Amino acid sequence: MVGFNRLIGVNKITEDLANKNLTIKFEGYEATGIDKVSADIDNGSLNLQCALNQAVAAPQKQQINIGYAGISADLVILVGGANDSHFRFFHPRNWRT
Repeated sequence: MVGFNRLIGVNKITEDLANKNLTIKFEGYEATGIDKVSADIDNGSLNLQCALNQAVAAPQKQQINIGYAGISADLVILVGGANDSHFRFFHPRNWRT
């Protein structure tokens, strides 16, 4: 990248496209075990709370998957594939028009 430092925005180039929305998934956990999800801000920190159904056991830590989804970019250049199926994170439905 040092050789291209004269290009504006070169530091924004990334291979990670999924960075628009934070996702929290409960994998292998029955969704009916959660009665309500709420959020509040306390001293500048976001707190998400899941009210659990008392009849169902709480999810285990290994069942909670935190990640990112969606594309937040003004421009996407895909290199190295013959069509969109060659790019595993390519989902046009996530594009803003």
